[in-house]
Amino acid sequence: MPLRDDLLTPIPGSNPSGVSLRYDPITDKVKEARREDIEAPQGEWKTALKVADHVQAIKLASEALAKRGKDLQLAVWLVDSHIRKEGFAMLGPSFQFLRDLLDQFWDTIYPEIEDGDTETRSAPLEWLGGKLEEPVRALPITSSKLTWISYKESRTVGYEKDAVGDEKKKTRQKLVADGKVTAEDFDAAVEATPKAFLENIQAQIDAGLEALSGLIELCDDKFGEYSPSFIKSRTALEEIVQFVKTTIAKKGGPTPVAAPVVAAPPPPPPVVEAAPVAAPAPAPVAAPAPVAAAPAPAPSSGGGIDPADIEDAGRRLAAVARFLRKKDVYAIGPYLMLRGHRFGELRYNGPDIDAKMLAAPPPEIRAELKERFLASNWDGVLETTEKAMELPCGRGWLDIQRYTVRALEKKGAWFKFVADAVRTETRGLLTDLPKLLSMTLLDDTPTANPDTMKWITEEVLLPSEGGEGQPAPAVQEAPQAAAPPPPPPPPPPPQVAFDTEPPSMEEETSDEDKDAFDQALSAARAGRLDEAIQTVTEALARERTGRGRYKRRMQLAHLFVAAQKQKIAFPMLRELAAEIDRRQLENWEAGEVLAHPLALLLQCMATIGGEEAQKAELYDRICRLDPVQALKYQE
Repeated sequence: MPLRDDLLTPIPGSNPSGVSLRYDPITDKVKEARREDIEAPQGEWKTALKVADHVQAIKLASEALAKRGKDLQLAVWLVDSHIRKEGFAMLGPSFQFLRDLLDQFWDTIYPEIEDGDTETRSAPLEWLGGKLEEPVRALPITSSKLTWISYKESRTVGYEKDAVGDEKKKTRQKLVADGKVTAEDFDAAVEATPKAFLENIQAQIDAGLEALSGLIELCDDKFGEYSPSFIKSRTALEEIVQFVKTTIAKKGGPTPVAAPVVAAPPPPPPVVEAAPVAAPAPAPVAAPAPVAAAPAPAPSSGGGIDPADIEDAGRRLAAVARFLRKKDVYAIGPYLMLRGHRFGELRYNGPDIDAKMLAAPPPEIRAELKERFLASNWDGVLETTEKAMELPCGRGWLDIQRYTVRALEKKGAWFKFVADAVRTETRGLLTDLPKLLSMTLLDDTPTANPDTMKWITEEVLLPSEGGEGQPAPAVQEAPQAAAPPPPPPPPPPPQVAFDTEPPSMEEETSDEDKDAFDQALSAARAGRLDEAIQTVTEALARERTGRGRYKRRMQLAHLFVAAQKQKIAFPMLRELAAEIDRRQLENWEAGEVLAHPLALLLQCMATIGGEEAQKAELYDRICRLDPVQALKYQE
């Protein structure tokens, strides 16, 4: 049942949006058709529960919108009923309809705008954005009609092999007795679902997300501060389509699109030769050498050994890595292949990380990894981490690397070299891209949670074994025609302690965030450095402005320097120093604010090494930005 063709036809008369239907009986009729009783215990006096009649709701709302009035409340009810009735296929057309309705009838559509206030008109769309996730999660994602709700339910029930201990077994048995879907049953349903079924769902959701983006863009332009939020609906769709894409990859990847068959041209008409004319016989001529036939065109590589495109190459790489891990559990190569590929994508722009590349892991991956780790299921942990590395989240989600190394270490001494290799790859990434540590993924969670931050601090950037080379200095020397005498070394920098703090940037933040660094300092003074780092990291994830994130990164580096962990602070401070130049912050920020990270950087260089000329250049810059800070070096 598609959308009616005449929904966007203007109503005849002086007003193309017709009349207001807010208090018209038709609105109550549509509302009643959509009403559905909640299933709940009724006691002794049981009555039949009313079930929503979405077919009737679609019929009534469509007729009213086409013939009587353009009303947003009826429009969102129509869209909701269509999606509940027809499924993912209606996402794209429905969102496009709402966008076109707003765009074409903005001046007259109902609810009307009163005194320039668009909040009342935005309300129906706000309702849809918050409620649509419910029917979306209840749509079938397997050929046996299991839904996303079934999937989440099955992860709660879990696998029988993971129910270790009497209490876990009893809890699982009760859930199964209540009719909940088990993880084994859901996996079997997914396995039995044809790939074409899943590819159809992916195409429909992708079309829906594209149309939703257009609707959101128009709403932001039209409604301003009262623009409705579609975050819940979009998140639900993104979670489902990510699961579908992952499942398709497990089934061998998307079905190749067959190249169109080009019909061979018709043969030329036969040449009719004229009757020969008698002539003297020519002298015999040697027959020409046979001409070699032109080589046949090479077959298309789409189904051969060569990948068809970049995505296909990634899928094949993942398949090869899985194959090698199964053939040799001690092999290092499979782990490095995936990390080389994903880390390489992140390094593509050099030291500037494209924030859009920091994809977040699907929630089910995050939950599965935690569950298996807590259950000490080390093979399961590795299966999940490498599955995550195959996905875009493998680029910047650093928790994967900690889980991988920990699981390999728990599996025994034979896996030490594999664990060391993963740790080394992670160290190389963070040395090249130090800013990654203080960034957030697309779901606003940090790239490294507090446990991972501690692991990186103690084992990755500050490994227990010696022999680590010094990091490259932050400031590059300018080419010089003749080497002048070296500048005098700066005085030794003052030591930073937990009783000091960076200068205030007077950033507008919530009360919770204003207290975050004070809490962190208190924890650090009490010897709880992990808690201090976690507090600032969480505050960093909540920041919504570049200025606020700069402040939090400076506070984070301050804590590391005060804790005598200069090696982890060094790359962070080097990035902050580069950002001062890149964003020309000297034109905007107070000198003392900019001098502080440079002073911390100078202290790091005094501890871990650095050329005297570069230290002198940093000191001169500190003197220019904040003479008071520079005077502390003389004390």
